[in-house]
Amino acid sequence: MENSREVYDVVVVGAGIEGSATAYHLAKSGKHVLLVDQSRITRKAYGPQDFYTRMMDEAYRLTEVLQAECGEQLFIKCGTLVFGRYDDPFTVGTEDCLRRFNVPFEKFGSAEQRRRYPGMEFPKDFTFVLDKTGGVLRADKMLQAFQVGTNGSQDLNCICKEE
Repeated sequence: MENSREVYDVVVVGAGIEGSATAYHLAKSGKHVLLVDQSRITRKAYGPQDFYTRMMDEAYRLTEVLQAECGEQLFIKCGTLVFGRYDDPFTVGTEDCLRRFNVPFEKFGSAEQRRRYPGMEFPKDFTFVLDKTGGVLRADKMLQAFQVGTNGSQDLNCICKEE
């Protein structure tokens, strides 16, 4: 990923039809727009759902194996931030789940959020939970690795064809 300090008026996540149309019209109206696609945010906890955290342990391990096989960086560990009011069930559940499964995380308030992320504004009563194991999956590279592995391996009994 490129390390850029460029500032955008709007970031549109998802370059499908609707995301692309949104970015197009915003740009036409004079906004400085960043359109992001082919990556997916991933994290170890999703609210209070324990099964998700257990599943993600296996998914992270399998991603490491695929990275080693294809020689490409498929996962960029940069952390993921969950936020909400101090009593928000999703945010509280995420913190509880990370704690239960001993996943490294940080919890902080609005003053620390403003220091770390000065370009983002939130209500002062928000709390923030940073899952230090989270990051970005490079979906385009992962698909390519799966498809090349499927088509190029003698060990797999699977062929990928485009119609």
